[in-house]
Amino acid sequence: MLQALLVTAPQPLKPIIVQYRHQVLAMGRGKLGAMNEQEATLYLKKKFGLSDATKMSVEVVFMDATINQGRFVALDMGSWDELIVQVATLRLA
Repeated sequence: MLQALLVTAPQPLKPIIVQYRHQVLAMGRGKLGAMNEQEATLYLKKKFGLSDATKMSVEVVFMDATINQGRFVALDMGSWDELIVQVATLRLA
């Protein structure tokens, strides 16, 4: 019975590594995934001390390296809800 519970227990979510210049933070996947693109943009700017007016682009590396061969690609923020669950590393530019 205990073994069955261990097998069916949800796996902990892996953090998303977020980079901005020389700063690197591990952020909660659940927290970022619960935000829409506007909330996420404002949250990330606040975390890195950027003003709301600062223009920012987001590049990502996906967990499945076959998607983009482990390289950073630009993220369409309009697809935030769909793609954030697959992101391993996020870079602000």
